[in-house]
Amino acid sequence: MIVAWLLMNMRKSLPYLLVSLLLMHSVIYLAVENVEATSGRGGSTDDFSVTEISVNSTDANHWVQPDGTVVVYIAKGDIVDISVEVKRGGASLQGTNATVTVEMVHPIGFVLNSTSWDTVPMLGSQSYTDSFTWEAFVAHSYLDVDNNELSGGIIIRASVFNPSDDRNENDVLEHTLPVAISQDDMDAEGDPRDQALPTASIPTFYGGEYPIDGSDANGIGIWQEDSSSSILGDSHWRHANSGSDYPSASRSRLVFAFRGANNNCGYGASLDGGLSQQYIQWMCKMQLNSAGLVSAQMHVQTWGQMGAGDFVALELWRGNGAPESTISHNFANDMPGTTEGSWSN
Repeated sequence: MIVAWLLMNMRKSLPYLLVSLLLMHSVIYLAVENVEATSGRGGSTDDFSVTEISVNSTDANHWVQPDGTVVVYIAKGDIVDISVEVKRGGASLQGTNATVTVEMVHPIGFVLNSTSWDTVPMLGSQSYTDSFTWEAFVAHSYLDVDNNELSGGIIIRASVFNPSDDRNENDVLEHTLPVAISQDDMDAEGDPRDQALPTASIPTFYGGEYPIDGSDANGIGIWQEDSSSSILGDSHWRHANSGSDYPSASRSRLVFAFRGANNNCGYGASLDGGLSQQYIQWMCKMQLNSAGLVSAQMHVQTWGQMGAGDFVALELWRGNGAPESTISHNFANDMPGTTEGSWSN
């Protein structure tokens, strides 16, 4: 009985042994074949790189740096199309694809948004471009007020991945996109004299005459549209009637505001009762929340000259806007051009 059991066990083991040997042979053969295939990959043939990042939008603006170069920037709330181009090196006639990842990164390191896509199978030396849409819901930039250089911004970081790519120094490309808190073309769209006010919900500048004691606006003021020599858009603001000098004893303001649906202006704005009476609709002044900012710089272009003791200025105010509740920067401090069309920063 014992001998029979041993013989039976040996006979059962022989097929298993043969099958195991066959399986092991197949695994070894496949493994060797894959190693040989892998050893021929990589290098310039499978070198994928990010070659270009571009920002396209009707909202995009162009800033001229001190050295004459041009930087594209946008404002918070703008929507942009971001295109990324990748390229495969070499001259391979066998197509293979790669994965592209684009991250929108705040300078502190926080990833605001991430998106990715696969390219089409690319032959050697072929390029592939795709894009996605992003809305700027945060702002970051810095303007050097001494030399007018714009820097900072949201970092657009694009990377490409292919498992056979062993040249990784060109896999990542970054592009910085400055995002302003807000901007306005100063196209005088808020001037009611032409009976064509802009879209109610979009902030722009509206004129108002404010008594120096800080009481409510009692008129729309002297600021009005002029289209004689605009540097941006079709028009600009002028604080005098055409062909005349500016009025004396006037305290006319251009207020950054929008026309509200009711007296609840919502977060980031406050109702201006006096201005609302002058425009016969709810006027909501935009607020600058300084607690949410590390710093803020403002930029405007202007030309002209003022009499002694008079000034035109950038102004921030709290409460009723009386002189003791305001801070301002006189344009005359920057010595603007004095002849028509000699726009100065």
